[in-house]
Parts: sequence; C-alpha cells; structure tokens
Amino acid sequence: MVTFPKAETIPLFAFAFMDMMFAHAEFEEQVRVLQASIMKTPANGPHFLARLPRLSFCPKKNDGGLGTARERPRRMARLIKDRPGLVEGQEAKRIDEILKAAIAPCDRRNSLAHGRWWQFISVTSTIKVRGERKGKSEWDCYTEEEIREIGIELRTRALDLNDIKRAIENRRGDHDAPESDFET
Repeated sequence: MVTFPKAETIPLFAFAFMDMMFAHAEFEEQVRVLQASIMKTPANGPHFLARLPRLSFCPKKNDGGLGTARERPRRMARLIKDRPGLVEGQEAKRIDEILKAAIAPCDRRNSLAHGRWWQFISVTSTIKVRGERKGKSEWDCYTEEEIREIGIELRTRALDLNDIKRAIENRRGDHDAPESDFET
C-alpha cells in the first residue's frame, strides 16, 4: 500500500485520469453548445414590459446556466418548453435521458477530481478516494479501467448531445458544419 505515489509510478492511472478530465470538459462544452443553440430561438414568454417589475425588484433565481448535473435535466426541459417549436418531442426526451444518464459519471468524476485521494493500493491497483456529499463522508475505490470507463461514458454522452444539436441546427438552417464529414 502506498499513500502518495508519484505519477511516474502509476502512469496508466495518470493517463486515465487526464483522459477522463478531458472527456468531462468535452461533455460540459456540448451541454453549453446545445443550450446556446436552443437559446437562438425566441422565448415564448411575456413581453419585456410585462416582465420589467419582476426583473427590477425580485432577486435572480439563477444565472441562466444549467447548474449541476442533477439540476440539468429539469433546467434543460424548462429551456426547451420556453422555446417551443424548435426541439422535437423525441429530441427533448432523448436530451432528458442523456442528461440523466450523465449524472452518475459526473458524480464519479467529481469524486475523483474533488475528493481526497487517500491511498493507492498496489495489490489491487486501486485508488481509494474520500469525498463528502451533503456532509456525509463517502469512500470510493477506482481502478484504472473504471476511470477510463467514466471518460468513455462522458464522451458518448457528449457525442449524443452533439448529434441532437446538429439536427436542430440543420432544421433551423443555421448550421456551420456539414451534416457529414464525408463528401459523396
């Protein structure tokens, strides 16, 4: 058992961790890009003058972002509802499924990224991490393969979101990239 190994002694873990972090960044970017694509559609809300008193005197509930992984499905559904006609029913359902499926890998990534790396168990090639969720201490153990799987799962979710965003942009006619990378 090694408490604090050097990255050179566990290179596969170091590579797996960095790959997972880049996969998470890619997923987060796809969430932002999808949100921006949906935001290009005018909101179906009251006229600005009707909203003025509320905007002036009431504190803002959120910054307009999609919040944490747990808040995203609800907030994205609200965003889609406020901009009807752009996102089709099956796409909205699929976005909800993707965002809900991303909660678990985001939680595991957060455990690895923000938890306290406690020890490396060389016999089992496992990293033991201590984290807290709502004041409750949690222990998690990760192998190099499990860390890679988190990255793969996040990249898959990012690709799924990108496919939906492209379909939305193609329907609207404002896409920047061709439908396919291959020319016929």
